Amino acid sequence: MEQLIEIMINIIKKSALPFIVSTMLLTIIGSFIGKDMSTISTLCTPQGIPFTSLFQLIGLSIIIGIINTIFDLSNTLKKIRLIYQIIIRIFFIIIIIVIFVSLFDWFPFYDIHAWLGFFISFGLCFGISMLLSLYFTHKKDQEYEQLLEKYKERRQ
Repeated sequence: MEQLIEIMINIIKKSALPFIVSTMLLTIIGSFIGKDMSTISTLCTPQGIPFTSLFQLIGLSIIIGIINTIFDLSNTLKKIRLIYQIIIRIFFIIIIIVIFVSLFDWFPFYDIHAWLGFFISFGLCFGISMLLSLYFTHKKDQEYEQLLEKYKERRQ
């Protein structure tokens, strides 16, 4: 039972970030474009972001959280190199996003400019998150190395 609760908490944690980022990006883009945003995407109306759009983003975020939790729990995926794990995750996430775009008409499905914009924004967000992850991992590694050196000095 405790493991199930831990899994649910992980899903919630891993769902919160995509929802927050997607809502913030939608809000920022909408503030620049204004009421014309409703002509570009069904996620917005001239009055703002409707509740249905927020529920769609929550649904997408929960699915992404589930995917990430499954990848983090799976013992078989731990044997796969990290780069391949990242590629497989991105593949599944992009497939889910394409399904959501199609189901909810977020933007014209056959509009090449819309897809180009999507892949550029997705790539930028992914690139920034990867750089931040690498930076924080590097900082943690340095911290652990310093702690190890202090430990070795005390032992001698």
